[in-house]
Amino acid sequence: MMQNKAVHPGRVSVYEWLRLIATLMVVLGHSTYLRISTQYGYLNHVSALEWLAPVYYGFFFDRVRVTALLIYQFHMPVFFFLSGAVLHLKPIGPLKPFVQKKARRLILPYYLCGLLFMLPVKIFTGFYTPENLPKGIWGFLVGGSDSGHLWFLAGLFWCMVVFALLQKTAERFLAKHSGMQVFVLLAIGAVVQLCAERMPFELLGIVRGLQYFFWFCLGYAFEPLRHKHAVGSTIHAAALLATVTLFWIAGSRLGLLGSCTTAFVGCVWTYLLALVCSRVFAPLEQTRLYRLLTASLFAVYLYHDPLEHLVLWLTVQTRFAASNAGCWLYLLARTVGVMVAAILMDRGLQWLAGRIKEKKN
Repeated sequence: MMQNKAVHPGRVSVYEWLRLIATLMVVLGHSTYLRISTQYGYLNHVSALEWLAPVYYGFFFDRVRVTALLIYQFHMPVFFFLSGAVLHLKPIGPLKPFVQKKARRLILPYYLCGLLFMLPVKIFTGFYTPENLPKGIWGFLVGGSDSGHLWFLAGLFWCMVVFALLQKTAERFLAKHSGMQVFVLLAIGAVVQLCAERMPFELLGIVRGLQYFFWFCLGYAFEPLRHKHAVGSTIHAAALLATVTLFWIAGSRLGLLGSCTTAFVGCVWTYLLALVCSRVFAPLEQTRLYRLLTASLFAVYLYHDPLEHLVLWLTVQTRFAASNAGCWLYLLARTVGVMVAAILMDRGLQWLAGRIKEKKN
C-alpha cells in the first residue's frame, strides 16, 4: 500500500512526512514570541512593539501569530505520538543496549547542543543575568529546568525507558493475552501521564516528559492498526482530512473541544495531512532537496531555537524591522532563515567530523 512504502530502508514515507510537518510546525510556533522565560532566564523584547512597522499588525502577521498559538495546543503530543509509532517499527530488544542507544541518540545531543550552542547563545543575547547564570547552567545539567527547547530530548528518553520497562513487564505477565497488552499499556500510560506532575522530584526533564507519556503509548498502539485499517485511496484520505478539519473548526467555534480533545484531533489531523502529502507529493521523495531536508530535521530541531534568539537580538540591535520590508525579512529569518542556518550548521559539522575521522585513519 502506498502509505506503507519506505523512503529508504527502515523508514516509512508517511512518518517521514509527519516528521517534516511536525518540525515545520514547531519552527513556526517558535517564530512569533518576543518574550520567553525559564526558571532562571528571561528575555523580553515586547518593547520592540513600539517601533515595529505597521505591517506587523496587519492581517498576515496576525494570522501567523494565531496559527502559532494553535500549533502550541497539539504539536508536542504529535511529536510523542510519532516517536511511539516509530518505536514499534523495530523490536525493542534487550533493555540495557536499548537504553544505551537512546542515551546516545537523545541525552548526548542534549548536553552537546546545550553546552556548546544553546547556553552560549543565550548568554550572548542577555538571557541570563550574571547572578542567575550559575543556577541556569546547573538547572540545565541536572534538573532540566533551563533546558529550553531541548527538554523534549530528555523527556522522550524517559518516555522510551519507562515504556520499554512496561512493555517487557506486559510481555512477561500477559504472554498468553497479547491482545490485552496494548490496552494495558494505554491504561497505564494514561495513569502515568496524570500522575507525572505529582512526582516528588525532577531529574533531567522526567516530569515534563512523562506528562506526554499517553501520547507516546498511543503512537505505539497506532502503528499496527495503520496496517490493518489502511486508508484506501488518496481521495478517501483527502476527504477524511477535510472532515476532521471541519470538525475541528466547528468544535473550536462552539467551545466543544477541551485541551485533551484538541490535542487528539490535532494528532489525527497532522497524520492525515502527512498521509495526503506522502501520496500527492510522492515524486518529491526522490529529489535531493527532500532527502537533504528530511535528513536534517533533527538538526533543525536542535539548532533552530537558539538561532531564534540570535535573530531577535539582531533585530533589536539594528531595528531593521522598523520598515515594512524589514518586517517581512524578520519573519523570513525566523522561519526559513533559521532552518537554512541549522541545515548549514549540520552539514558543516558533518564535514568537519569526516575530516577529523580521515586524519585519524
